[in-house]
Amino acid sequence: MLTHECLEDLVKLVNEELDSEPGLLRDKLNVMDAELIDVEARLSKLNDTLETGKLNLDDLSPRIKELKARQDQLAKARVQVEANMVVESVQHIEADVVKSYAQDLRSLLEEGGSTQSKTFLRSFVKKVIISEDKAKIQYHLPMLPDGKRTQSVGVLPIDTLGGPLGTVTELLFEKKGLIPSIQQLLVS
Repeated sequence: MLTHECLEDLVKLVNEELDSEPGLLRDKLNVMDAELIDVEARLSKLNDTLETGKLNLDDLSPRIKELKARQDQLAKARVQVEANMVVESVQHIEADVVKSYAQDLRSLLEEGGSTQSKTFLRSFVKKVIISEDKAKIQYHLPMLPDGKRTQSVGVLPIDTLGGPLGTVTELLFEKKGLIPSIQQLLVS
């Protein structure tokens, strides 16, 4: 199931799917561009009509304002779509990386006992559907952010919270002379 050929086919399909997403935004951008061209052409005709004196400004003013508002609205929407294209740009998945993950998974499953392997698989396999001669596995893989392969988690510090003189409890015990008696209780 996790052969190199299957993994390469899977990576190819995923990359094709990733490529199709920006295409939808590009189509939206093309529609907006066509509408902007239409609005600009209409404005140009109205300006020509105004310059030739066929109609006066009072007659054309509401339509010119309407078209200019639509032009501004389309320009803002176009900028937003372009920004979405930049934000949603995706990186292609590399087959070598997927193969190394599959090898790591294979090694992990081989090294662990059957109980450990089952527990690990249950942590990300949601459902297995078997129908006649096919099996469908629904899963989610835990991925690290930004495509990192390893993650380091820092250890919480084990510092006293009282500062250089110690904690409040230590200061109270010292002030009342209780530290020597507590030390004696602990020794005996």
